[in-house]
Amino acid sequence: MRMTLLSRPLWLMLYFAGWTFIGLWLGTNVWISQRDNPNAVAWHYYTWELSSALVIGALALAVGWFESRWKITGPGAWRRLLVHLPAAVVFSLAHVAIIVAIRKAVYAAARRLKNSRHAQLCLK
Repeated sequence: MRMTLLSRPLWLMLYFAGWTFIGLWLGTNVWISQRDNPNAVAWHYYTWELSSALVIGALALAVGWFESRWKITGPGAWRRLLVHLPAAVVFSLAHVAIIVAIRKAVYAAARRLKNSRHAQLCLK
């Protein structure tokens, strides 16, 4: 029986911890690059980079499964390329759709928090 990352919770947690680290690293790099921008808001950059990194991490699991089923190497690779090309488009569309949904949810939550009674009391 083949063990997969999904069947090993500790490895799965470490896997996503790694992707979280990558997202935090990229968010920090963007934030640093904007240090001269007076309108820079750090949580925007972290939202963008973390959402992208974590979605890529999740989709990479699907890519691993896909590649194990339709290997791009070996005899007949050109025929399997006809499967890989549309799959790459699906990967890209899924990545964009999911990160946009996450970012919209985060921005909506931030707006609700900003407009909440509690936030108004804290700002006085």
